[in-house]
Amino acid sequence: MKDINIRFKKLRKATKKSQEEFGKVVGIKKSGISNIENGLRDVTEQHIKFILLWKDYHVSEDWLRFGTGNMFLEMNRNDQIVSWASKITRSENDKTFANRFAYLLSELDEEDWIALEKFAKLLAKVQTD
Repeated sequence: MKDINIRFKKLRKATKKSQEEFGKVVGIKKSGISNIENGLRDVTEQHIKFILLWKDYHVSEDWLRFGTGNMFLEMNRNDQIVSWASKITRSENDKTFANRFAYLLSELDEEDWIALEKFAKLLAKVQTD
């Protein structure tokens, strides 16, 4: 069995996805996932592409292809914000609290941000007293 097939299975298990759920990520059926994990089918460039585009996890291409580094990429603050916004905008329901709240934040001007920061600092102070 190829090492990439082993990493493929490790990734699925690390993300706590069933073979069926992981199949939806990479665009194949549960049986295809099983075949890859058992070395009966190769991991294709298309599978790798879908994994790297997976918004819920930031999989390291170097780890997936070659086994070097960490399974998941370290994300800086901006990456985390983009990931959060992406999850919200992918929601089928744009009436969720998260979606409404993100929209509200997007409408704030500089004065509003200053007022919100003051409020957050005051709230933090009250919480610690």
